[in-house]
Order: sequence, then structure tokens, then C-alpha cells
Amino acid sequence: MVKTMFTLKFRVPLHHADPAGKLFFSHLFTYAHDAYERFMASIGWPLDPQCQTNDFILPIVHAAANYKAPLLYGMEVEINLKISKVGESTFTTVYKFLDVDGQALANLQLIHCCVDIETGQSRPLPESLRMVLE
Repeated sequence: MVKTMFTLKFRVPLHHADPAGKLFFSHLFTYAHDAYERFMASIGWPLDPQCQTNDFILPIVHAAANYKAPLLYGMEVEINLKISKVGESTFTTVYKFLDVDGQALANLQLIHCCVDIETGQSRPLPESLRMVLE
């Protein structure tokens, strides 16, 4: 079992809620990406374009979500990010959204692929990145 690699907490703001006071479904992906950006910075791979001198990018090539309970306006939420798989050119991030009591609210899975900027083709993950992800 892969341990939690990064945790992010947030409060559901009014501007992300639908008229019923529930988090609009697509915002889960926004929060997951916020956690991903902070995680990558924490392991020395910031996504800030000003910090990038790489000849590759790591776009999302697959996204899936399971919604278990509504995230309500004002609710405190914790996201636990794990790397569940590292392949030759891809890695899979899993996000568990939990309430303050630890109840599962949602699970997301995102697969990132290492893509050569010049050719647009997949390429192997850099060994230095692979080492911190595994």
C-alpha cells in the first residue's frame, strides 16, 4: 500500500457551490490540481513556468472521479495525495477527499504522461523525477 505523500486542507467557498450549497462537481479536479502543484513543489519539481527549464511536460492523459458524499459550502476538507503507480513514461496520482471525521467524500485518479515538448511524443520519465515518485 502506498503511503500518503502529501496532504492539503481547504474550506469549500461559496463561489464554488451550486445553488443547493454543494461543491460543483468539476471543482474537485481544481482542488486535486492545487494539491498536485503543491506536492510537485514540495519534492523539488515546481510547475511554475518561470521555474521550468525542462524539455518535457507532464500533461494529464486520463482522469476519473468517484463521488461518495456531497462537499457542502463551509465544509472543511482534507485531500490525501498518493502516487499509486510509476510506469516508464507515466505516473498515477490518487486523491482521497475526506471530511473532518475521516469520511470519504470523493476519490480522484489522474494519470500524467511525460511528453517531449519538441516532438509531442511520450518519453521516459527523467530518472531524478522517478526516484522521488517511487
